[in-house]
Amino acid sequence: PAYQLCHRLRLVRLATAAAEEAGETWHSPAAAGGSLDAAFRSLGCVDANGLLTLKGRAAALVEGVNPMLAVEVMMSGALRGLSEAELAAAASCLLPQRAAARSAISPAGGEGDERAEAAAELDLPAPLQRALGQMRGARGRVVAALAPVSATVGVGDEGGSDGGAAGPPPIVSALARATLSWASGASFVESHQACFGEAWEGELVRALRALEHLLVDLAAAAEALGDADLRSRLEASGRALHRGLPFAPSLFLNG
Repeated sequence: PAYQLCHRLRLVRLATAAAEEAGETWHSPAAAGGSLDAAFRSLGCVDANGLLTLKGRAAALVEGVNPMLAVEVMMSGALRGLSEAELAAAASCLLPQRAAARSAISPAGGEGDERAEAAAELDLPAPLQRALGQMRGARGRVVAALAPVSATVGVGDEGGSDGGAAGPPPIVSALARATLSWASGASFVESHQACFGEAWEGELVRALRALEHLLVDLAAAAEALGDADLRSRLEASGRALHRGLPFAPSLFLNG
């Protein structure tokens, strides 16, 4: 499952860091085989010797979403040419979206569902539409790389909202309009109206707070990849997001 891949990445990162501090070279004990390690090599997260690559180090910094998908999206160029608000909206499509269950579009992530989702995005800014198309292409590459893992654990590319299947969850834009509106300076009421009933107010608040944490992780990953421009834009996107009601101190949210 995806959580096993994420956990393995972080274990590899920690082991590599410990070995480097000791002046040694760490090798994955299963570098010569195994579906998880083969998936890592296919995605470029570890090299042929089982050593963590730059891409793998970046992926290990991302939590809350599928890290392989997040870094694949970053390296695909999908996030280039986006405004701060558009960047936040694109990143929101990586979040597990429980609100999508109430949408007319199924969260199962089939090919027909993604076509329907793309058709519903025609009113989004052209750069954001382009980015979402590239993000779905990146997801397809990750799904193909993880197919042997799916076969091993006996699951298909279900891509559920919790990311529990081997394949990453689908790119769902249910909250993209609301995020775009909020990061552009609109009021919370106006931004929630942009959800078209696909999320309750509390769900939007939680999504915006989760998105801020994701943007911090993506900025750290961009720095690990040596992309200073993307890191700077992700940080600016986070600052545009952090304001008003969703980030007001709350005993309920912070307890």
